[in-house]
Amino acid sequence: MDERINANEIKKGARFILDIAGMNHEGQGVGRIGGFVVFADGALEGEKVEADIVKVSGNYAVAKLAGIIEPSRDRISPFCKVYGRLGEAVRDAAANAKLNGVGNVEFAAGKVEDVLPEMARVGVRADVAVLDPPRRGCGEAVLEAVAAMGPAR
Repeated sequence: MDERINANEIKKGARFILDIAGMNHEGQGVGRIGGFVVFADGALEGEKVEADIVKVSGNYAVAKLAGIIEPSRDRISPFCKVYGRLGEAVRDAAANAKLNGVGNVEFAAGKVEDVLPEMARVGVRADVAVLDPPRRGCGEAVLEAVAAMGPAR
């Protein structure tokens, strides 16, 4: 980032390009504008991103991901069809798994009756399946999909 940028130029609504050097405990990417720290929601370590400033504090700013210029090798394409609507939960779970050294996990979000049968159809295998079914419970197609995925529990 350009070291000539003055902290006074960092204002809510401004867009900057950030090199994300790490992650914080909340799963936000950590970059710098000049020497000013910026926490970027949705950014991953190793990425170059465009980010819009949403909050400026005395010694840091918070930004929202506007675009990915160079993706991290850790960025994965989401399986779920409704990722855009539930993306923050999936990104948070993935970031927390990474922060805790858990690499053998995948996350999906969506209606269980839509997502699980499709996962089973394409051959996804699972050691553990955690579901949040609708009030009426799991339908037969969901239970068949879980069985086809072969989880131990």
